[in-house]
Amino acid sequence: NIDQVVIGISGGIDSAVTASLFKNAGWNVRGVLLPIHQVPVETQRGEELCKTLGIDYKEIDLTTPFDQMVDFYKDTDVDFNNELVDDNMKQQQIRKGNIRARLRMITLYNLASKLGGCVASTDNFSELAAGFWTLHGDVGDVSPIQALTKSWEIPALAEALGVPQSIVEAKPTDGLGIADGDEDQFGFSYLEFDIALFTL
Repeated sequence: NIDQVVIGISGGIDSAVTASLFKNAGWNVRGVLLPIHQVPVETQRGEELCKTLGIDYKEIDLTTPFDQMVDFYKDTDVDFNNELVDDNMKQQQIRKGNIRARLRMITLYNLASKLGGCVASTDNFSELAAGFWTLHGDVGDVSPIQALTKSWEIPALAEALGVPQSIVEAKPTDGLGIADGDEDQFGFSYLEFDIALFTL
């Protein structure tokens, strides 16, 4: 008898399609904007989506708890800021990114528990197949787009659902501050990956 779903709204296409699907299916959707040192335009796109869908939403800025967590680990001799240099810098950013993802998921589950609802996953098939996700940080209770490819199925569905064009055309990013977008981290485009995936 659960009809409440909590969704982390990133300002990207995956969370937009996920929220649209739940809204169209009659769920009571609560969007949550969870910026952590976020590029403001991403949060603004998330807000635009929630207003377009007419769903309740709130912004919970997690920048301060994230910074406190990094400082806490520094005090326990896990210094993210100084322990790694040069070629290991990317690994440092990935570890910080994982903290961001898990902190966001803690927040979503806390709100879902308060509302008596569940948490939606916003990961797609391409990310899942590439291992481009954080254990205990990306996977929620229900995953409506996990069987859909990032390069063509998600955008096609977004267009059909009336997702704002600014979100459909936005550069794919995990919002974790690791690199200049997903494809920059991969070294290839989602389309190239999806074609290779289906070829295999």
